[in-house]
Amino acid sequence: NMPVDAFLNLFEEPSDDKKECLKQLIDLLDFLKENSVELEENTTLFIRSDENFMIENAVDGVFTPEGPFYVSSNPKYGEDLKYTNILLMPKSKKILPIGPDNDLDIIIAPGTEFKLQDTMDETQNLWMCGAQPFYDDKTEEDD
Repeated sequence: NMPVDAFLNLFEEPSDDKKECLKQLIDLLDFLKENSVELEENTTLFIRSDENFMIENAVDGVFTPEGPFYVSSNPKYGEDLKYTNILLMPKSKKILPIGPDNDLDIIIAPGTEFKLQDTMDETQNLWMCGAQPFYDDKTEEDD
């Protein structure tokens, strides 16, 4: 039940560009796991965009990014963009600060669950951070 092209691509040798991209992603994920910090207090973060991607990709009111998710601690970041997603991060959740020189200065781990709390209006949504399975230390051997 798979398209023929997708099936054949399973056997294709990755190009050097794909290999380099994959290596960079693995390095980023390792860095994220090793350097993320627990929040010492409840924190509000922001992501703005021209598309309402969090709502459009939410399943049963839960948005889960597949890859590293870049957000801002600056409430004024991207004010000219149409959609605003406000992310409530409770104390003890993990983030990776990447510095004040970037508008998107926080990385959230892939797989972090955000549950829709409120649709404030047609352009603003409020989300609460839930599970962060990326940081679970459980391995298959623990099962």
